[in-house]
Amino acid sequence: MAERLSPEKLSHTYERVRKSLCTALGDDDLECTPESLLVRDLGAEEIDLLDIVFLLEKDFGISIRTNAGLFRLENLDNLAIQHLLDYVVAEQVRTGELVVETEMLRFFMRPDGRVHVAMSLEDGSWGYADGSRSFPSHLVLLQPGRWAAILKELEDLINDPKVTEQALQSFLEQHPELLKGDDYDLVVPQAALSPVDFDTEWYMDFVARPVDANAFSKIVELKKPQIPLMKRTRFSQNPFSAQLYDALQQLRRYSRAFTAPNVRDDFRQAHGIDVYRPDLHLIAGRAWDIALADRFRDFVKDEQVFVEDWDSALRRLRRKFT
Repeated sequence: MAERLSPEKLSHTYERVRKSLCTALGDDDLECTPESLLVRDLGAEEIDLLDIVFLLEKDFGISIRTNAGLFRLENLDNLAIQHLLDYVVAEQVRTGELVVETEMLRFFMRPDGRVHVAMSLEDGSWGYADGSRSFPSHLVLLQPGRWAAILKELEDLINDPKVTEQALQSFLEQHPELLKGDDYDLVVPQAALSPVDFDTEWYMDFVARPVDANAFSKIVELKKPQIPLMKRTRFSQNPFSAQLYDALQQLRRYSRAFTAPNVRDDFRQAHGIDVYRPDLHLIAGRAWDIALADRFRDFVKDEQVFVEDWDSALRRLRRKFT
């Protein structure tokens, strides 16, 4: 039977996590707080992470992947006890071992701009989130209208006839969440690539690392909304523009460069992303002629590149973020 998540239950869970850390680090008198960093404050090393993961999996009956997301070895320096606690509780809620049931939820805006949240649980206890303490319900507070305003800014850029690729690049660098979505945990802008047969470096607009270690990385190339995707004579045998083919060829050159093992290794060491047969994503132009929609879909499938016009990209982002 699932247990209700209360402050007492959360405190008990924290103590179990702390004991797992004590065992893994060989110190039964470990002094720590939820904010303690495993490496800097507790002296943990890479090999200790494997022991910690093993003990948490055994104690809580959960599965932790050490090759993706929070538990990647390169993230170890920033890993705090609070991260472990959040992960354990989230897994227990996901599997149905814990449930959060509330009778009342109150929000108060403080003068300093922070939001104070009070939650009344069914057992009569209260939990609080004031910016300095963890909130036991694992609620996510979204800033009203934030993404709507950001996407309106993107719409204005798309509709600006003088917009440059650099302006679109800068906008997405400021808001990498738009490229990450749910599938990627790292986006590297202007990532340098040193192909074997060239003396100069290439700079890819964005390279995204997948959350799932078994998934493929993605290369994203941006072109201006003004470039035509179709020829003016839309009913010709080949209605697609030379600019579109040039952009696709550019993406394929990037992809082929990673077939060289030394290029792939150098890029992984520089950026922490293993690029192997990457997915290719081109965002360019405006909405295509609806009369050619089937031909365009066939074209994208044949080219094995996800081609998206800026209008479609904006609609997709609005569905997700607003």
